[in-house]
Amino acid sequence: PTPTDTPTIAPTTVGSIPCPAGGNDLLVNPGFETDYRAQGNDATIVAQSWVAWWLRGSDTNQQPDFRQAVDAFQVHSGSSAQQLYKSRAQYQGGVYQIVENAAITPGTVLQFSAWGQGRSCAEGADCSQGVSIDPANMFMRVGIDPTGNLDAKAGSVLWSPYFNPIDQYMVQCVTATAQSSQVVVFTWSSPDKPRLNQD
Repeated sequence: PTPTDTPTIAPTTVGSIPCPAGGNDLLVNPGFETDYRAQGNDATIVAQSWVAWWLRGSDTNQQPDFRQAVDAFQVHSGSSAQQLYKSRAQYQGGVYQIVENAAITPGTVLQFSAWGQGRSCAEGADCSQGVSIDPANMFMRVGIDPTGNLDAKAGSVLWSPYFNPIDQYMVQCVTATAQSSQVVVFTWSSPDKPRLNQD
């Protein structure tokens, strides 16, 4: 799929490959645990070794806020999670990481998997305890660019199906064959309606 596809919810497996498949983890800070820092402004606080990205230019492409989530209902494992948030608006965005490792050469088959959880509450609803009320579809997915391109809109990015993990963590994965010694992995979230609370 490409960013212009009409989202549809799909199962949380890709082909016949288990999700996640296991193997050696080549990511740096894969659990979004350490050294959150501003990337350009105070609304963009991102975990070490990850970079924020978002699509710009329309009502459905607003800049989300990025921050460290630490509440128990927000965290899958460890002590924190990377959060994207936007109130009363829609966005298309996520984080990416450039993966360079001696284990990656052209022809290496790679899998990227990530746990995601969405929360969405309509105007006037209390979403503070992690329970969504009249939620938007969060339309999350993960991607790999096997060429090392940093642009989430590039046609070279291979995307998983969309999934919609409202108020629970679910895992999604995608596989790709490296075309160089560097690949880029992406997370993606694109809620389909504006809501008071949305992350």
